[in-house]
Amino acid sequence: MTGLQGGMASGVPAAGGLDSEGVRATLDALHPLALPSAPTWWPQTLASLLVISVFSLVLLCLAVRGWQRWQARAYRREALARLGVLRAALNDPDAREQAAREIPELLRCTALAVWPRERVSQLSDVAWLAFLDQTLGRADQPFSTSGARLLLELAYLPPQRIDWAQLPALLDLVACWVRCHRPELAMATPR
Repeated sequence: MTGLQGGMASGVPAAGGLDSEGVRATLDALHPLALPSAPTWWPQTLASLLVISVFSLVLLCLAVRGWQRWQARAYRREALARLGVLRAALNDPDAREQAAREIPELLRCTALAVWPRERVSQLSDVAWLAFLDQTLGRADQPFSTSGARLLLELAYLPPQRIDWAQLPALLDLVACWVRCHRPELAMATPR
């Protein structure tokens, strides 16, 4: 035993020791390691399959519901985009009269996208403003109590009688209604 240790310490192989060619030959004779197969991605138990299936179904339902909501609100996005164009046109003296006249029409078309024609088309004057207030769902009733009465007259007033200073606030109120109106509230409104 001491000869083996002494031979290794001095760098010379001891009796019965292997030189580098012998080590190489021994290593070449070894078989490669047998590695286990990679674990499968497929769940191994019925419970894990069930959990993954339920999770996938919930995710699919949420995605479908999100898509439906996005599609159902397309009219709001379109109306808000048109309001942006009208707001820009109000700064142009040549286009502002036409832009002002389009505001009531845009509001009516937006309401028609949500409620049946029979429900919306019969409303005029104070009933129309009350409908807008009720569907907005705010307690302060901004259409009936503010300068929103201008909304009723915009389509008919001559340009000299339009209060141009009120239009930005009116556009803000209309944009608020387009963003925040609640279709379920119109069911409670009287005819």
